[in-house]
Amino acid sequence: MKDFQFVIQNFLKNHEKHKKYIALLTVLSLMVSFAVPFSLIMPAVSMTKESSSFQNMYDDNLTLLGAGIENGAINLSCNNNNNDEYFHVVVKAGENEIYNSYDETPSKDYTVSGDSVKLDFSLAYKKKNVTLPSTAPHLYVDLTQLGLSDTTFVLDENSRSGYIFDGDYSTSAEAGTYEITDDGYIKITLTDDYIKHVNSGDKSLVGSLEFSGTMKRADNEDGDRKFDIGGQEVTVKFEDKMPSVNKSSSVNKTDGTIQWTIVVSNPAKIDLSSYTLTDQMFQYAKNLTINPDSAGSFSNSEIKFTADSKGVEYITITYSTDITPEQLKNEKASNTAQLTKDDKTITSNPSEVSLRNAFNVDKKGTPDYQTGAYENKINWEINISSNYGTSLNGYKITDNQIPDGEYTIEPDTVTISKSGNYWVINAPDNQKSVKIKYSTDTDSSNTQYNNKVKFDYPDPDPDKPAGEKDITVEYKNSDDLISVDKSGNYDKDKHEITWTINIKPEQGCSLSGYEISDTQFPDWDKISFSPDYAKNSATYDSANHKITFNGTYSGNVTLQYTTKIDIPENVQTTIVSNDFSDNRKPSTSTVTVKVDVRNSLEKSLNQNKTETVASNGSITKNLSWKADIVLDGSFKDLVYNDTLSVVGDGASHTITDDQLNSIQITARTSQYGGPTTLVKDTDYTITRTGSGFSIKFNESLDNSGFNYLNITYNTTVTADKTDENASYPVDYEFKNNAEFNGNSKGDSFTLTRTNPNVDEKMNLGVNKKWNNDDADSRPQNITVKVMYKTNLDGTWRYVKGTEDNFIMYGQSGYDSASDYTLTLSSSDNWDKTISGLPKKFSQAKNDGTQDTITEYYYKVVETAVDGKTISNGMFEYGNGAYTVSYSNENGVNGDNILYINNTYYSDITLTPQKIWSGDSNSGEEINSITAVLMYSVDNYNYYPVKKNGNNYVFDKNTDIADACTVTLSGNGNTWTGANFENLPSRIFADGSIKECRYKLREIKYNDTEISNENRFETSAGYYTIYSSPANSSGNISVTNTFTKNIDITPEKTWVDKNHKSHTPDDVAEITVRLEYSNSNDNNYYPVKIKDNQYIFDNGGNTEGAVFAEKVLTSGSNWTSDAWSNLPKKYIGSDGNEKTRTYRIVEVSYKLTGSNDSQTLINNKFSTSGGYYESPQSSGSTNNTSKLSLQNKFYPNEKLTITASKTWRDVSDSSNMPESITVELQRKPSNTGIWEKVENSEKKLNSQNSWKCDWSELINQETLADGTVVIYT
Repeated sequence: MKDFQFVIQNFLKNHEKHKKYIALLTVLSLMVSFAVPFSLIMPAVSMTKESSSFQNMYDDNLTLLGAGIENGAINLSCNNNNNDEYFHVVVKAGENEIYNSYDETPSKDYTVSGDSVKLDFSLAYKKKNVTLPSTAPHLYVDLTQLGLSDTTFVLDENSRSGYIFDGDYSTSAEAGTYEITDDGYIKITLTDDYIKHVNSGDKSLVGSLEFSGTMKRADNEDGDRKFDIGGQEVTVKFEDKMPSVNKSSSVNKTDGTIQWTIVVSNPAKIDLSSYTLTDQMFQYAKNLTINPDSAGSFSNSEIKFTADSKGVEYITITYSTDITPEQLKNEKASNTAQLTKDDKTITSNPSEVSLRNAFNVDKKGTPDYQTGAYENKINWEINISSNYGTSLNGYKITDNQIPDGEYTIEPDTVTISKSGNYWVINAPDNQKSVKIKYSTDTDSSNTQYNNKVKFDYPDPDPDKPAGEKDITVEYKNSDDLISVDKSGNYDKDKHEITWTINIKPEQGCSLSGYEISDTQFPDWDKISFSPDYAKNSATYDSANHKITFNGTYSGNVTLQYTTKIDIPENVQTTIVSNDFSDNRKPSTSTVTVKVDVRNSLEKSLNQNKTETVASNGSITKNLSWKADIVLDGSFKDLVYNDTLSVVGDGASHTITDDQLNSIQITARTSQYGGPTTLVKDTDYTITRTGSGFSIKFNESLDNSGFNYLNITYNTTVTADKTDENASYPVDYEFKNNAEFNGNSKGDSFTLTRTNPNVDEKMNLGVNKKWNNDDADSRPQNITVKVMYKTNLDGTWRYVKGTEDNFIMYGQSGYDSASDYTLTLSSSDNWDKTISGLPKKFSQAKNDGTQDTITEYYYKVVETAVDGKTISNGMFEYGNGAYTVSYSNENGVNGDNILYINNTYYSDITLTPQKIWSGDSNSGEEINSITAVLMYSVDNYNYYPVKKNGNNYVFDKNTDIADACTVTLSGNGNTWTGANFENLPSRIFADGSIKECRYKLREIKYNDTEISNENRFETSAGYYTIYSSPANSSGNISVTNTFTKNIDITPEKTWVDKNHKSHTPDDVAEITVRLEYSNSNDNNYYPVKIKDNQYIFDNGGNTEGAVFAEKVLTSGSNWTSDAWSNLPKKYIGSDGNEKTRTYRIVEVSYKLTGSNDSQTLINNKFSTSGGYYESPQSSGSTNNTSKLSLQNKFYPNEKLTITASKTWRDVSDSSNMPESITVELQRKPSNTGIWEKVENSEKKLNSQNSWKCDWSELINQETLADGTVVIYT
């Protein structure tokens, strides 16, 4: 911290020529970033105040002068901020600074968003030439002039007391303590050591302190709070919370009213008695309510709020108004609520409810024949209804068709009366709908009748009626009341037409007397009706093919029947006609249906149409054929002819007797019906012809109604063997043509013959590429061998023999022949070609077919460099090594080039390096470190590098014996050791060449073994080990990060129950114990000491160990020396890093004048004047710090309790009892059960005004076992 203070001071001095406040803000930012105490910043700043420009930044009137305090304590506030003395104040609201005495404009503009804000006060001071009083308090600051009260600003409990630090005195030890009293003073008590420091120096005081509290918003609209610092008014601005109004509305469609709701929002919960609420609709309001009802009153079309509105956040006003015709005409109702104060509008809110489509107006007309009558009349009906529940009384109807007196109205409580061109509705006030019915005559000259109704408001607007409906009704003559249509559908498989007749009478019109004639009508039982019961209302005249309807049936009827079609021969399409007529229209209608006559043949090869065969012998194959025939008409005596032929010498195409007898013919009546197998000589006959066969069909197919035939059969094709001089390939085409009933179709099969003997050769190029090396220092030549495998055997073997005579495995002389080798050098540009290598080979078998083809795949292998054999795909050369890799290692088949890649990797040299980091004094107790060189080929698992003579050994043996080690030592934070030279960067491992990475592993510090690879402990602290891997020349480092052991100082403070400082005159000493907690463990265990060593046995019973305890007394200012050198981090049983957290607990006490120590019970102990309550434990820490326990004193007190009896709703005292008896009960804290206080019964009556007292009651007591009992 001293170093950081020095940095701050120099920073400010170096920026004297700039704006000093910029420098100051920068320093404050550094302080926040590095958690520097405020006290270290203040001295640094004060040292830079050498220019007049900076002097002007201070308020000369800044003061917190008080009226004085006891003991002659010095008031730190001063009027003179200069180079020698200052008193600075910074106030923050949350994270935002609102006051800074350093600034030219110290008060900042900031608005708080909530109802309260945390204020943080930071005070820094310097005062020179002081003479401190002999007794505490030594210093004070008067806070009373800030203008803060308990109701507006509540001091945080943890801000009532704290420490004073002076960076010039010490960076760790406090200069004193402070407490804030209830009467508004900061009392500062300095330590004896610090007083000596001040008195022995220039008698200058430097220090800082901080305190915090919560400020609540003011109880008004803006909520702002103000206080004063040295004459400077500081305003804490809160967000305004002005009252507002929100108005909403809804329509009650059952009673024709609008429901209005006004919500007055009072977010600050202030008294609204100075506010008035007005509303345009208040003059028409019905059933107005205010909730809560005491918050305001309604009079003269306005609401005045009362004082009871204070504390109420929302006030709701509801009322209703009747919907008026004028509002319906305007299609809306508008209204505005307005909140005023002192005749000034504070807020207003308009509201509008839509009243569109207020009425439903409908009119419809129905011809009388749709209701079963035919009297040339149209029946009209008008329906009018209100959508918003308003009455129809007084509204007007315009309809010129309504006949006087010849109408009906529903309900009968409604009447209409003629007034000029209007019919006026006379209805009760609650009538919301009406229906008017009447009839008008038609005439034969007209079929379209128009009628219009118009609905108007009581005060009609000719341009804006309430609703209207205009309709036109068609009235048909009798001949148009029944429609009929006919259609036909042809079934090509059944050869029949289904005829459909649809008869559709007009709605309500009867079919009685309707006749329909059809020349194709079959017998009565073959005509179907839909619905089927309509047939009961009809009769049939079979002689005249006429159906007559009788009775009163009036619905739609569908008639259906079928007729068979005789298929004409040699015709593809024919037209079938059908005539029908009825008695309503004199003309006859004709319906035609198109009938397609099918006659088709399809012929195909029922397998692959081509095939290639490698053979020089005779080839025979069976072919599968099929023919599909579709025929409408007779199959009798029709013949199917099949002709076989071949194109190509030495080939034939025949059908054998067995194949002829195996011809299969199936027949179907429909396309997707099940097949029937036809019987030879019954359904057909087969005759062999010179080049094929013919099939003649019998009459039985016609008797079964077959339309589809499928013929399947096989034929045999043969190609004779070829002679030795044949020219390949040889093609043969085998044809099959069919004819039936004038149709002709065919298909063919092509056979290609290829040479069964194969002997193909290939050329293989070999090219060497050098990478990452010096072309002037490469090897002179390399030796290459060729390897091969076949598609029949995946084993790689060497090619043997010479380029004129390659010998493969299995060939004569292979075992004794030498491997074929190839030498590449710079003279041939490291490139050569091998010619005549076998690519494919096969010979015909005895039957002429081709034997299995052998395919050869090749790769190359580099076997030697300058005559020296290569192993494991790499070889050493110079100060490094080449690795060897190949293209196409799976082999190539065909002309190609194979590349051999030789890549050079230089050996590396590593310089071991030890880096010390972490807390101060890292590595100071260590003289040397011993480390082992480790290697890895997967960047995960590391193994020791070993040596055999001058050669490095990489064998994955984890034993570090004979491993390469290095000793590192030195001064400062970086040590080095002897280099590791000529380490390979690539090695052969796990069957392939791998990149090699190295790192150091520490195995010893001084003469102490390190068993954990990642961490170790010493007497001064804890080290973590991190080793940086390396794979190239340079440093290879291992970093030790030091976590220093910590010191913890215990402290006891005393306060009374009101958190005021308390002097425990009746307590002689307190014993505190140090406890610890391990990582991921919420339990605390006592720290123990044995042989001057700390013992951490997790609550075990280590023999000879004692608890780590300290005795605190008033003579030691209730503190003691620290527990020093406590481990902060340690190695757990699982080998991982752990952290210890410490706390102190109070275990015993000794009262003044007593020689006996006593144990606390339930964290309490008693004295003659009361009892002390101690926290269960102090706060916890894992850093060097002071841990404090605060004991709170509760004095013994005498209580007086008064009881009274109140009688409610009793108008006559004669109804009351003469007296009642009461008893006092108490609840002890140790049981929680209410119990009677002895001799506490008392009578209450009218003579003692129904009251009584109990006095001299104790509030607490201590039991014989030391338990403190508190009574409620």
